[in-house]
Amino acid sequence: MKHYKLKTGKGELSSTSGNHLCGLVLGNLPKTTLPSNFQPRRSDAIADRDILLSQVGLLCNGRNDFNDIDLYRGDEVFMNAYGLKAVASEAVFRQRFDDLPAND
Repeated sequence: MKHYKLKTGKGELSSTSGNHLCGLVLGNLPKTTLPSNFQPRRSDAIADRDILLSQVGLLCNGRNDFNDIDLYRGDEVFMNAYGLKAVASEAVFRQRFDDLPAND
């Protein structure tokens, strides 16, 4: 894992500047631990793992509303940081996140 030196500065940080660091903290754990899909899906559907990692990304950015996922749909830093192939639309994200299996 690449190490970064963090220091204070006078520059302004963008709203997605911490995503790379959060992705490094997660490392390969999601890919080695989580199956791609928890439920059967079409081959062209966004993977369940990507839906879950998108939610992790939202939380790392201090956002907890499903609507906020649209802010990151075209953000390459967000997608690369969490290893996402695509970011779902708000409607698909909400539906698929609600469909994820719950552990009782």
